[in-house]
Amino acid sequence: MRIIKYLSVVSLLATIMVAQGTSNPKRPWTFLVYMAADNNLNPEADVNIAQMVKASAVNNVYILVYLNIKRSGQDKMTQRLTIQSGKIFQEGETTVEDSGDPQTLLKALVWAITEYPSDHLLVDLWNHGSGSLNRSVLAHRGVCYDDTTGHYLTDLAYKSAFDVAVNQYLDGKKIDIISFDACLMSDIEVAFTLAPYANYMVASQQTVPGPGYDYSLVLAPFAKGTPDAQSLARSIVMAYDTSYKNSGESYTLAATNLGKLSAMVNATNNIAQLLDTCLTSDANSSLQQVIAQSADPSVCAHFDEPTYLDLYTFYANLYTRLNNAGLSSDNFAALRSALKAGLSSISQAVFANVHSNSDFAKVRGQSIYFADVNAGVEPSYGELYWTQQNPQWAQLLNDYVYLASNT
Repeated sequence: MRIIKYLSVVSLLATIMVAQGTSNPKRPWTFLVYMAADNNLNPEADVNIAQMVKASAVNNVYILVYLNIKRSGQDKMTQRLTIQSGKIFQEGETTVEDSGDPQTLLKALVWAITEYPSDHLLVDLWNHGSGSLNRSVLAHRGVCYDDTTGHYLTDLAYKSAFDVAVNQYLDGKKIDIISFDACLMSDIEVAFTLAPYANYMVASQQTVPGPGYDYSLVLAPFAKGTPDAQSLARSIVMAYDTSYKNSGESYTLAATNLGKLSAMVNATNNIAQLLDTCLTSDANSSLQQVIAQSADPSVCAHFDEPTYLDLYTFYANLYTRLNNAGLSSDNFAALRSALKAGLSSISQAVFANVHSNSDFAKVRGQSIYFADVNAGVEPSYGELYWTQQNPQWAQLLNDYVYLASNT
């Protein structure tokens, strides 16, 4: 079935036409897919483009694909595609670019912003992803891997591209939605990095099944009218649930209001600082045991990258186990209050959240890195923009690992 489907898509892509150099009128939305397909996902790229073609009979959104691809048996190429009225148009010449270079992402953003003006912008980063953690020992990390060059976008790399796009080409106006059709990107570290540049983030805590988004469903709201940004973000999440709820796949997807992220960040920093203060003065290691029990995979959801855990569930587990931590009354009260604030902040920020119930019945849409005591804290974690601006969590992990290794 996949072979038949793929061949039909290839036939469709063979009909790509050259776009005429005309000025484009302003539309309500621009929907840009930064499609990094120089890797083993290249067949899915063609399927997803065909889905966009199916949904393109609308005039309230520009559907754009900045395609970087190397198909089997073919040379690598980069194309700027516009999709409208059931047809694919190529703008400009075919080039060869690096999807793991932030300058390539910036070129895609500038193209969409300057050539296809709109009131609202969605940017979808399409490819493999591994969340915030830029592992020093694994080849694949970050997002938007380019197999030819071996490059990828780290948090600081895509931050640099979004910073220029927003502040120099959008005059400081935030992108409405940044979406990740890529694995493991829904964590507080990524969200914090994007918050200065976008109003909403749509991403998965878990790995994304191979087919990714069904873009005919994702784009369906434009056939019914012009959605506002929050409604569109929510509908992407619900479309994903429709795609996978009967598939047997393990999945998650959530939409986060980045305008409400500061409360979550403040609560996380407060919790980390309180835990660390109590932990380093906890002579009998009871708090260290409570933290370990609260983070245990048997009671707290972890994901395909096992050092990511669900932040809400971790806080909830700590809250219910705090009586066993042997804390002073003042520290106990302060931590309970901080954990309540943390739980509330996640509930306020994450406004759409779906998941496969058999695996992830309790997840609430935002993950965080939690070190494996046997492996220690991943060295690259300290290089993240999140950690540079919010060192409290990394300090907690360092002290937790040290104490766990010496008790």
